[in-house]
Amino acid sequence: MDEPGFEQDLVRALLREQHPDLADLELRDVVGGWDNQQWRLGAEPAVRLPRTERAPALLRTEQKWPPVLAERLPLPTPAPVRVGEPSALFGHTWTIMRWVEGEPADRAPITRADAAETLAGFLRALHRRAPRKPRPAPRAASRRRGYGTGSPGRGGRGRRRERRCRPRDLGEGRRGARVGRGADLAARRSASRERGRAALHLISIGRNGRLGLPGGKPTWEPAGRAALERALAVN
Repeated sequence: MDEPGFEQDLVRALLREQHPDLADLELRDVVGGWDNQQWRLGAEPAVRLPRTERAPALLRTEQKWPPVLAERLPLPTPAPVRVGEPSALFGHTWTIMRWVEGEPADRAPITRADAAETLAGFLRALHRRAPRKPRPAPRAASRRRGYGTGSPGRGGRGRRRERRCRPRDLGEGRRGARVGRGADLAARRSASRERGRAALHLISIGRNGRLGLPGGKPTWEPAGRAALERALAVN
C-alpha cells in the first residue's frame, strides 16, 4: 500500500455505502497526519482513512482499545464511534473517530500551572492492566440516536495470574541484596536507553520538519535535544 492522497468524493461514497445517516454532513480536510488522512465530519467526529502499508493494522488497534480506555481516562479521548470495513470502493478498514478540540502541544506553549499534575493523573489512569476483552467499536448504522451504534461488548477485567517475587527468587541475605541493587541499576540504565532512543526519534522528526520533509515537525527538534541531554546526564 503506497501513500496516496484521497479525495472527499471517496469519503462521501464510503459514508453513503456504510453509514448513510452521516453521509450528508459537511466534510473538511484536516492538515497533517502520517499513516492516516483525516477529514472533519460535521461538528463532532472525523473520518480516518489509512494511507500507508502499516496503517490498516494500526487502525484495527485503535478500533479495539480506545473505547475501553476512554471510560477510565480523566481527559477527553479520540475514540472510534463507527467502523468502516473493506469494500469494492476501498480495500482497507477505516474509522470515524470522536474529535477532541485543542491545539497540539508542539504548536502552542503550555501556560496552565496545573498542566503537569493533569498529565500525571492521565498517565496514572492509563497505566493499568488492560482488560481481557475490549469492547468492539460499532460497525454498521442503526436507528439509535447519536454516532455510536451496535451492541457494545463487555469489557472484562483481566484475571491472569502473576508470579509473585519471593525472597528466594533474588537469593537470601547479602547475596539477595547485591542482586537487588544490580537489578535496580540495570533497570535504570535500560530506562535511560529507552529515553535516549525516544529523544533521537524526536530529533529526527524535528529535523525533517526543519528541512521541509513530509511528516516533519520542526518544534520537536529542540524538545528532543533537551530530552537527550537529560537522558545522557542520568548515565
